[in-house]
Amino acid sequence: MQRTKGDAASLLNIPVTLPIYFWEPNVEFKALFPWAYLKPGDRNLSARYPCSHFDGIEPVGSLPFTVPALFVAALAGSCLCFVRLGRQDPRGRLRVFRAPLCGAMAGIFLILTWGYITYRYVQDALPWLALGSAIAVAIIPLVKRKWMQYCLTGLLLGGTAYGVWVNAAFAVVQKRFYAFPEQDTKRLEFLDMAAAMQSGGVRGWLQYLTHWRTYIYAADYQRGNVSADGARFTTRADHSVIFRDGPPPGAAEYAVTIPEAGLYEFSLVYASADSRPLRFYLNGREVVQSICAEPTGGFTEDRQRWAPRACSA
Repeated sequence: MQRTKGDAASLLNIPVTLPIYFWEPNVEFKALFPWAYLKPGDRNLSARYPCSHFDGIEPVGSLPFTVPALFVAALAGSCLCFVRLGRQDPRGRLRVFRAPLCGAMAGIFLILTWGYITYRYVQDALPWLALGSAIAVAIIPLVKRKWMQYCLTGLLLGGTAYGVWVNAAFAVVQKRFYAFPEQDTKRLEFLDMAAAMQSGGVRGWLQYLTHWRTYIYAADYQRGNVSADGARFTTRADHSVIFRDGPPPGAAEYAVTIPEAGLYEFSLVYASADSRPLRFYLNGREVVQSICAEPTGGFTEDRQRWAPRACSA
């Protein structure tokens, strides 16, 4: 209430929200699957707009850069309803959509005045996007020139494919990284698949699908003298780590069912401010004398690193 000056909805928020929802390209493309990501929100907005009733911001993308086909078509459909088109609408029949369009736009007015900015609020614009774009699509067959019909249809299909892709990418990242609770094994499984696709493309993805893999949650050890914690070294309770809170040695035993004998690669995710090498045993036999020996620069989650090794099982 202090941040919003006692009123979360205010017209003074429009200069903050309008460019973010309708102009700024807050979408970035990376080499890592799924390639499209929402940029973090600007935490200095309240300082830049001291008169606004601004509460907070989450990752958010503007409509032109996240749903371009819907946005441009909705704008076109709205203009068609308020401007007389002559041949395309000689009797002015599109005027009947003016009132529904104005009602659908009410949701947009709400998100523009609200003091909290997040991509999930864009759903309030969906009625206007759906109605306006439907009107625009219905007009395409009435365009006299065939080449223009084909161009408009191609642009519509291309923009739709792009919008479906980037929003599906946003959903996957939201599910794996921000939804709560979510097991850490799911997050690491997703990162493993993304790394395989980044390094090997389609071949890497097929190799990931066709090779046996299993992921073990660090806290799911069968026996040991270590402790599990989800708040001391990580920012989330569902992303816990194990550590030895006492003098060494520390030990943790896990049960893994391997499908058949052969050469396998195992990887440990660890973080350490100094050199604290581990020893790896398989069925009571030491197979790796030193692993995770390199310091990562700290003990927190942002300092985690993979340590891969190969061994026969």
